[in-house]
Amino acid sequence: MDAKRFFKRLLLFGIPFIFTLPVVEYGLSKIPNSYNTKRAYLEMQLDSIEVISTGTSHAVFSIDPQYISRHCFNLGNVGQSIYYDNALLQMYLPRMPHLKEVIIPISYFSLNYRLSDSPESWRAYFYARVFGIPVRIRHFMDFLDYTYLKMYYPETVKYTLKFCKVNLAPNLTHAGFLIKDTIFTGFLDTTGVRITTERALSGEHSIDHTECLSDLENMVATLRKKGIKVTFITTPAMKEYRDICDQRLWQQNYEEINALCRKYNCDYRNYLDDARFVPADFNDYSHTNYMGAAKFSKILDQEIVSEIDK
Repeated sequence: MDAKRFFKRLLLFGIPFIFTLPVVEYGLSKIPNSYNTKRAYLEMQLDSIEVISTGTSHAVFSIDPQYISRHCFNLGNVGQSIYYDNALLQMYLPRMPHLKEVIIPISYFSLNYRLSDSPESWRAYFYARVFGIPVRIRHFMDFLDYTYLKMYYPETVKYTLKFCKVNLAPNLTHAGFLIKDTIFTGFLDTTGVRITTERALSGEHSIDHTECLSDLENMVATLRKKGIKVTFITTPAMKEYRDICDQRLWQQNYEEINALCRKYNCDYRNYLDDARFVPADFNDYSHTNYMGAAKFSKILDQEIVSEIDK
């Protein structure tokens, strides 16, 4: 076969594929996920929300607004760094006239973590597509990363064969809470903890720490200027998780948060080793299940939210 006939056949087979890609991309963009679903739920409630919580998976699985006596929304998400906490609050704050308190969870890695430089960096592109929040670190030729074809990889083909009739956020409630089953997975993220510890204590990623603190202070300063209360919390974790964490990094986190509390008149409640939580409250060593979340949320309501007007 000569080159001319080869390229003609290649073009013949390639044209339908090229025209199919935009259709598939559009279909993938309509799949419900934790980002577009949470945005839809949030925007339906903005004018009545009084309490909002931010944070990573430790927060989205641990704070169930149905047990909060004020109108509460859980704005956290898996892997959500302080950069996105700040960006989301700055975006929606003008549309939340009744907001009285923001609960900001601080995890082991919170002050040394950049989503776009993590193993789950693909999540950053969902914030870009769904909320319009810029990706903090851009990579050469990353325009493909903004496509749902790439964002859903390696599940793209599976979703396409199902005609995009899938729901990726079936356990997300209207209040933003993500339900975790009571079945204990036994997952212990030793690798993530080790990498966080090494980077933070060696100063290798000091820019991450500086950026996190800057974003956090910017968020707190904005909230306090508007008279909105800010309470930092650390969610409960099992002893096995606490034992693999380096106490020097926890101490560094405590000092940074307490400094912000003194500067902006905020509060910090540490529930990391709270004896009220037992193994049956957890889905894995550092995340509560829905029963643990119910217990924790009632504690937050009693010890934090009830103090709003005092």
